Amino acid sequence: MAKRFNGEGSIRQRINGSWEARYTNPITNKQQSVYGKTKQEVQKKLKEKLRELDEVKKEEEYNRNGAINPNKITLNEWFDIYVNRYKKERVKPQTYAQMISQYRVHIKPYIGDNKLRDINVGDITDVVNILNKKELSNYVIKNTISRLKSCFETALEEDIITKNPVKSINTNGLGKSANIRRSLTNDELYWFFRGLTEHSIHDKFLFQLMLTTGIRVGELSALRWKNVDEDFKFITIDSTLTQYYNDKKEYIVEYCTPKTDRIRKIPIKDDVQSLFKQHKTILMEKYHGRKMTLTDEDFVFQKPIKKGMSQEKVQRIIDSIRNYLDKEYGIKLERFTPHYFRHTFATVAIHSDIPSIDIQKIGGWTDGAMLSKVYAHSNEELMTNSINKLNISF
Repeated sequence: MAKRFNGEGSIRQRINGSWEARYTNPITNKQQSVYGKTKQEVQKKLKEKLRELDEVKKEEEYNRNGAINPNKITLNEWFDIYVNRYKKERVKPQTYAQMISQYRVHIKPYIGDNKLRDINVGDITDVVNILNKKELSNYVIKNTISRLKSCFETALEEDIITKNPVKSINTNGLGKSANIRRSLTNDELYWFFRGLTEHSIHDKFLFQLMLTTGIRVGELSALRWKNVDEDFKFITIDSTLTQYYNDKKEYIVEYCTPKTDRIRKIPIKDDVQSLFKQHKTILMEKYHGRKMTLTDEDFVFQKPIKKGMSQEKVQRIIDSIRNYLDKEYGIKLERFTPHYFRHTFATVAIHSDIPSIDIQKIGGWTDGAMLSKVYAHSNEELMTNSINKLNISF
């Protein structure tokens, strides 16, 4: 007589002595069988088959309802959902872009294809060790793991995983200490601006403005003529340029609020105001030659005409001048980025006894203590100037 097995399927012994288990496939609604030499073997086969069918049925339900299958989803798949559903509309575009880039470089190659539920503390520890061997800074390692922890924590809240394997990971003491943000020396500035004068004179004012205002390169890229006072005494910083690849791998250029969310006015040095006016006159002449009119909505710095100046373009100008100086004069300037002009502005401003509150407002720094800690270092030239200010008689 056929017997029920755990309430599902039925088991019977056949005439030839073998055993058969019959069950109804919930997907096709048709009866199917498994066979074995013993009752125990058939019981085991039936149990495995019913478990497989249960998984298939659940998968179909997940697909039908558009739900996440916690047993199948990989970290790559979950991160894509996490960053677009939970972060994209809640963080600035530059933060969103940084999160995607950080994950793609530091996480995806190592555990991205792993099923989310299978990732354990050991896997995360291995990733941390790999990042440490890359000699990344402590900040990069800590920031990467902190964001990964948040990614897993959201999966935990959504009942996709049962525990967060990143929660207990400690990154203290790992990675290199952050490099001191050095300013450019007078010698470097002399040669760089000489190179601009000889090789790329039309780009010179861009760097003069960066050096005398501490403006971020993203803010410079977003600067429009509506942000410049008519008398060229002030510029208003109300946006910054962000560039990133979205989830569809499309290159996106966006303008958003500055890094600190604060709109600020920056005073222009007296001797720079005339250069500003000259820069606008030259640009207006270029527009006139093309039978175009320069408007308040046009960018202050353009390459090519009508197109904003990206950070990559500014960096290429710097590298071009360094190569020119090396070729023409044998002067080898150490490679630097546009941000070095911000470092130089802050360092010189501090050592010029400009009140820190004014420097903070001009540069858009939120923390005065951080400003002093990061930029108050001296190079040999500044120390020499400082020591000679000592009023000592002997």
